[in-house]
Amino acid sequence: MINAMKASALLTVAAATTTAIALVGTDSASAHTTRHTMHLTSRQLQDHMVGDIDVSTDKDTQHGAVTGYDVTSCRINTTTHTANCSVALARSNGILLAHVSTNLNNGRGKGTVLGGTRAFHGATGTVTLALPHVTIVWNN
Repeated sequence: MINAMKASALLTVAAATTTAIALVGTDSASAHTTRHTMHLTSRQLQDHMVGDIDVSTDKDTQHGAVTGYDVTSCRINTTTHTANCSVALARSNGILLAHVSTNLNNGRGKGTVLGGTRAFHGATGTVTLALPHVTIVWNN
């Protein structure tokens, strides 16, 4: 159970960057808004539980290259087997912030992009998890 909690708590999404960024810009909602999609694989580096709070750090990769790191802080509900997580994904072009809920039994979850810095300033969108795979779709 703890391994499932740790696995789902590692929510990728908050990855501090080092190399290639595979951001795919798609259709524009307006002249000032662009839709982006990011696909990541997240691997946990460290994890620490304090009561019902799980804090972890993860290495995020795209096509085998490290593209960032994330930090998650998750409240674990042992009754519903759910992790409700705040995520900071650090990359070379900024930090993306999100909130994600993950099912601890199957590692699947979804959430909301809350904004961020630099390239992620004003970002809104969604996060979808099927751990260790994460998809983030946002507009800014």
